[in-house]
Amino acid sequence: MLLEKPEDVKHQNSSGTVCAIYGVDAHPSLLLFATAGGDNTVKIWSLQTPPEGGIATFELLATLANHQQAVNCVRWAGHGRYLASGSDDQLVLLYELQEGNPAPVPFGFNARPNKQNWVRCSTLERHTMDVADVAWSPDDRMLATCSIDNTILIWDVGVGAVSEVMTQPLQTLTGHNGWVKGVAWDPVGKYLSSAGEDKTVRMWKVADWQQSDVVTAPFEGCASTSHFRRLSWSPDGSVLCATHAFSSKKNIASLLNRGSWTNDLNFVGHQGVVTSARFNPKLLETRADPKKEFACCAVGGEDATVSIWLAHLARPLAVIKDCFDSSVTDLAWSSSQSLLLACSLDGSICCFQ
Repeated sequence: MLLEKPEDVKHQNSSGTVCAIYGVDAHPSLLLFATAGGDNTVKIWSLQTPPEGGIATFELLATLANHQQAVNCVRWAGHGRYLASGSDDQLVLLYELQEGNPAPVPFGFNARPNKQNWVRCSTLERHTMDVADVAWSPDDRMLATCSIDNTILIWDVGVGAVSEVMTQPLQTLTGHNGWVKGVAWDPVGKYLSSAGEDKTVRMWKVADWQQSDVVTAPFEGCASTSHFRRLSWSPDGSVLCATHAFSSKKNIASLLNRGSWTNDLNFVGHQGVVTSARFNPKLLETRADPKKEFACCAVGGEDATVSIWLAHLARPLAVIKDCFDSSVTDLAWSSSQSLLLACSLDGSICCFQ
């Protein structure tokens, strides 16, 4: 495994101070990734992955300065056309790449001139407090957003439905008795999962938006707060990796079995609260038996550590310590599925090949 920490990938405020990076996501098909920062911006970067043994290279393509407060999350739609961001300013913004000369970076932002013309195409207004996470449905027709206003909103973002300003979501999901810090769609499209500071993970049936199950057991002993509780489904939809779990006085990520929502396996070893999980979007083959496929999941925590697991094994494939000076905030797999990006409150990203 190669580890790279590109110094040029960062967010800075007007005084030049490096800000936290709260979110990261890779484009599903292009060699691009996006970061969300405490400088109120979203940045688009190119990502060149060389042959095995080489070093990845990064280039800033655009700085999107449309939010008025810190940006907590970025997620590309599966079709790659839209990028969504959620912010402390209570807004969710959608961007798309358009032809023409890119707009200049606003005065006061320490950023190079934009090389690509990423344009805000929609503003989603309904949350009344900070937006913590966003997630696209498997068919990209809906977007789920969650907030510390204790709600989850479901938006119609299908072809022809996106408008410049959107204020009426399809559904408002209420049920959490605290801030909602993470959302994830079941890849089969049957469930939406959410994680809140009320120490629950809730399952919502997409067919009628009724709450089907509330999972509490893995979270009863966990610390009450963390920046994020980012969930992730395995690509085959068989298990949900729930963060911020606690068992036998240990911080864990809990694997919840689809349907029963029981857990037979935990990812154990982090010395701090687990904040983020991200499954590789593809099932992986092993060299020992190419006929078998396994789900691979990356986990990050407040202990500034990233671990990588196979979903059927209790021991990690890799544990990477001391790559950050502060909590891991988000994780993303590149379109090649062979490169993992992680970001941190310390304002840096790490790239693992």
